[in-house]
Amino acid sequence: MDPIGTPLGILIGLISGAVFDVLLGWFLNTRTFGTRQLAVLSGHALGLPGFCLGGPWLTATLVQGVHFDALLPQYLLALVGTFFVIVAYPLLGVIVSAGAASGGRSRSGARRTTARAR
Repeated sequence: MDPIGTPLGILIGLISGAVFDVLLGWFLNTRTFGTRQLAVLSGHALGLPGFCLGGPWLTATLVQGVHFDALLPQYLLALVGTFFVIVAYPLLGVIVSAGAASGGRSRSGARRTTARAR
């Protein structure tokens, strides 16, 4: 059991969760969403997994004397747990808003009724 895996996972999970929240907020607050905005958002979102798994700096700089295979289980568990604790509430709000906007139940649980054209 490596003592660096859990703290490193929590640190990277905090940073990744915060970046994901910023990207989600930027995506939801963009009024016009064109090709350029989609390319920027996609580039940032695709960079998250590389950052979460450490990229070359983790094994080359930070943990030179530690075998990455030994700390991987504790690291991934802490990373995933921390990331989902941070992003769960904003994602749940997006899911509920999307469901309400698509004609599902309102937040109070009552079924929406729509006026029909006569």
